[in-house]
Amino acid sequence: MVSVVFTLPAAGADYTLDIFGNANMDDTIDVQDVVYVKGIIYGSEKPTDFADANYDGAIDEKDIDQIEAIIEGSESELVLMDSAGRLVRVKKPLQKVATCSRHFLEVAQSLKIPEETIVAISDEVIDEDYSVLFPRWQDKIVMGCTGNPSAEIDCESILSADPELVILYASFDSSEPAQENLVAAGVNVIRFNFNRPDLDNLFQKEVTKVGYLFDKKEEAKELLSFYKKYETLVQDRLADVPEEERPKVYYESFTNPYVTFNQFARVETTGGKNIIPTRGIEKTMGVMNVDPEQIVAENPDVIIKMASRNVHAGYHFDAQDTGDLAAIRDEILGRPELQNVNAVKNGNVYVISGFVMQSGPCSGCKYFLQDLYQAKWFHPELFEDIDPKAVHQEYLKQFQGLDLDLDQMGVFVYPVA
Repeated sequence: MVSVVFTLPAAGADYTLDIFGNANMDDTIDVQDVVYVKGIIYGSEKPTDFADANYDGAIDEKDIDQIEAIIEGSESELVLMDSAGRLVRVKKPLQKVATCSRHFLEVAQSLKIPEETIVAISDEVIDEDYSVLFPRWQDKIVMGCTGNPSAEIDCESILSADPELVILYASFDSSEPAQENLVAAGVNVIRFNFNRPDLDNLFQKEVTKVGYLFDKKEEAKELLSFYKKYETLVQDRLADVPEEERPKVYYESFTNPYVTFNQFARVETTGGKNIIPTRGIEKTMGVMNVDPEQIVAENPDVIIKMASRNVHAGYHFDAQDTGDLAAIRDEILGRPELQNVNAVKNGNVYVISGFVMQSGPCSGCKYFLQDLYQAKWFHPELFEDIDPKAVHQEYLKQFQGLDLDLDQMGVFVYPVA
């Protein structure tokens, strides 16, 4: 048997799926991993980080058995790295899962994870909008944990649900002490984000891992194919746009005037140039104050304002009820100091709800919608044929299993693209 383990870069893979059993270090577990482990055992291949499929310290025939079980979906446990860099051993099948993550619930609906598997949800999911978006989870035990990155998590309420596994956010400050308390109480914890596509391939890796954990591998592939379709569409159409034709953009937070952020703005991804780079800010919220004079001096071509939570927009609004978003836009258009800024002079001021953004209050996993809206705002001539609302409708029906008519209900952007 072989016990030496070291990293071997994947050949031809966009990323390495960090599940033990992925012996050849690509983005899936398949028969090629069986072949690779046999090569390790017989000396023709070198050991890799994830070749020890059952994580017992040796690479041997038992790992071949584990890989074959993973391929068949019959494994009794799965060992993987979560998005906080923790090694987690998960017993299968999973029957009682609690989650503090609304983003995971959206993925769970997309992958058609059985309703009874989720036994407890975050208290933030019990409101007007999430009762529309997540109707099947509304009768679950409600736990004291929210989407606020720093809010304390009530571990007692989580333990009352007697879960086998608790899913916490990877990047939230509050997850660390909650993880320690839950693990100390004998509850398994895994940490994912689902709202950080700004980190290379993280969303793809997380969705794929959920597919393996809940025996929904094909559903995970189908969901990621949908995302890839629109990511590729945006990238391909913007590929030949020269730098000088990319508009300068000021992105304003949902909080006070002249608070900006870049981490979740996706300006460069969608064909613009962010006039206030903030990439050095690594905190979850990633916000900073900005001097209005700097905005005037930079003279942005486009201004985007994020609307706050579900006060001004969301699924429970009548589709024609855009008054709150219009008022937010009018406030920006009326700021005296911005009257000579190109975005204001040309009317290129837009308001977007967190519901269709990568991250922030009330965000979900629909960052492809943020990309489509912004790409169309920045380059209308290139995306004239794209209807983001129609894509949103397709996603809700095909992946969320919701019979919602967005022509009747739902307010997400203003003016409508």
